[in-house]
Amino acid sequence: MPPKKNTSDTAAIADTSMAGTAAAQRRPAGLSDWLEKAHQYPTEEAFAARFPLTYAAFKAWNGDAKPALRVVSKVDGFRRGGRTHATAPAMHDVLDLTFEQIEQILGEPFLIAELVEAPAEPDTDDVDDAAAAAADAKD
Repeated sequence: MPPKKNTSDTAAIADTSMAGTAAAQRRPAGLSDWLEKAHQYPTEEAFAARFPLTYAAFKAWNGDAKPALRVVSKVDGFRRGGRTHATAPAMHDVLDLTFEQIEQILGEPFLIAELVEAPAEPDTDDVDDAAAAAADAKD
């Protein structure tokens, strides 16, 4: 008989060092669902064993803001984790990456990668106003 899945052990991964439902309410949209994928592992230790770098990065994350993976390559055009990386810093939304991809990127010596606060998404009204202002300036 397979061992029973213990979701309470993996709760620490999903909470990313925050407690209870208040933490889930403060998380950015989509992040809670993404972190729930960690619950496919029977224990927190199993997740940490499979993805030690990813586990450590998310365990250290403050959890109040949406994280992004900031990546700089030492070699332009270097590929790892299903992405091509440049020598200029690039931000990757963690919701677009799997735990496997994050682990590959964090573990690659040719890449400098860290979890950082995701840049604020521009307000669509501000973007429309800026585009209109730019069009008026051309006239």
